Amino acid sequence: MKLIKWSQEYSVNHDELDRQHKELIEIINEVYIAIKEEKEYIPITLERLMKDAKFHFKYEEGLMDKAGYPLTDTHKKQHKKFTYDLLSFIDDFLTKSNIESKDLLNFFEVWLVYHILESDIEFTSFLNKQLVK
Repeated sequence: MKLIKWSQEYSVNHDELDRQHKELIEIINEVYIAIKEEKEYIPITLERLMKDAKFHFKYEEGLMDKAGYPLTDTHKKQHKKFTYDLLSFIDDFLTKSNIESKDLLNFFEVWLVYHILESDIEFTSFLNKQLVK
């Protein structure tokens, strides 16, 4: 039972970034299962997702800075917004219970897939061209 299944179309042609994206997808799938089965470890899994997302963003932003990617600031703003939105969703989900689990899961699915297919592929295309030079 998975919410998101890794597809080769998600590959950004960078082994480490692909590995990190796969890991984020797996954690989102763990959150999905925990919510579906009403497990008590939902908060721990959400915390792990936040930790791994922050690590991934820092790694990716380091690559951008090093490569001189012209849209680094825009990409960093997307990461910052995701982090803020994720923290808000987690807080609402865990404390106020005024958010449906399907909304939280939809947020994960839409944001991650969109971000990989749009922003990350655009960045790694630039990065790979820089590496060829």
